[in-house]
Amino acid sequence: MPIAAALTLLAAAGAFVHNLNASGDRTAPAASPTRNAVSHPRQGVTLIRFLSSPVPRGGQATIRVLAAPYAACSLTMTNDLGTSLALPDAGPLATNASGEASRTWRVDPALSPGTYRVIVSCSPGSVSTSTFAVS
Repeated sequence: MPIAAALTLLAAAGAFVHNLNASGDRTAPAASPTRNAVSHPRQGVTLIRFLSSPVPRGGQATIRVLAAPYAACSLTMTNDLGTSLALPDAGPLATNASGEASRTWRVDPALSPGTYRVIVSCSPGSVSTSTFAVS
């Protein structure tokens, strides 16, 4: 499927796609805030808009989420075996009136290098997952 068609399909499904041109190449972020304006996902959908990767052990990781306005969200991190790992400072996360929320945490310096999954669950909303690499 051509990248332009895939981007159109994602946008139609309510996904927030930014910083890609029609050929799929990354572009510089727009200077105008209206160009990268946030559009709400379909009702009941939770999206991970950004997740830092790779992150060095002991470094800062950031996640940005888009969900329903004033949704209550939780964050969970798992290793490649599916074991839940503590996410420092990962208490409850609430979206604002625009449905946006973000969290930054320090990656445990003792964490083994590898790929980890972050799971975001929002209510109202759904569950969204993404992976990030720890180096």
